[in-house]
Amino acid sequence: MLTRDPLGWLRPDDGDPRVVVVPAHSSRMGTFFSAPSPRAPVWHTTDTRTPAALVAKHWTGDPLPGLAASAHVIVGRDGVIYQSVPINRIAWHTRGGGVVAGREVASVNSCTIGIELENVGGLRRILDAQQRPAFYGWPYWRRDASSNPRESLGPDPLLRLDDARAAGVQLVGGRWCDGFTVEQIGAATALLLSLARLFGWRREWCGKGHVDYEPKRKEDPWPLFRAKHLPGILDTAFPTAAPAALETR
Repeated sequence: MLTRDPLGWLRPDDGDPRVVVVPAHSSRMGTFFSAPSPRAPVWHTTDTRTPAALVAKHWTGDPLPGLAASAHVIVGRDGVIYQSVPINRIAWHTRGGGVVAGREVASVNSCTIGIELENVGGLRRILDAQQRPAFYGWPYWRRDASSNPRESLGPDPLLRLDDARAAGVQLVGGRWCDGFTVEQIGAATALLLSLARLFGWRREWCGKGHVDYEPKRKEDPWPLFRAKHLPGILDTAFPTAAPAALETR
């Protein structure tokens, strides 16, 4: 079971996923949570081919004004958990308000833990120059001189999934989705199990993703994760005969 130290950094025990602490730039962290927060997680995908370790490293830098995005953790495809923000402080992962743990709040960030999963997200199935189907991550197309993606320029080869990665792609809910690894889902499960025990979360509070709060702007964590992985994660984190939470609210 993952625990936390006095500063809010996760600490693994024997058998837990590896945790690598990569503190984000101070501007990417908010104030400390006010009790009883955090009340729930928000699930995200990184929606890029950039590995989790490099995303975490990017967050150590001073962001441009208005672009101070962050999440508490990134779960890598190799099962390593990269922690960027202490779990007792606010991270900038979701805009605006919504319903969290059954309560309407003005700021989702103020009462949730942001969990990013290393994943390209939604894909486009496009025929390559040899008329073979291939999968590409957003924004799919080559960019013009102004850095705008243009379909007329054809798919960007830098965004193409290699054959091994493409083998895990699945069509779910009408969307082609990048796959997840066994190690990654195992780490996400262990993470939720630990956080739920630390903060006294309920199952019905823990199934929301970014798309639930920003449906006009975001689609992550995409139908594959929501339909085929999240139910099992919740089943494991909240078994029928669940032990009492270590911290109740």
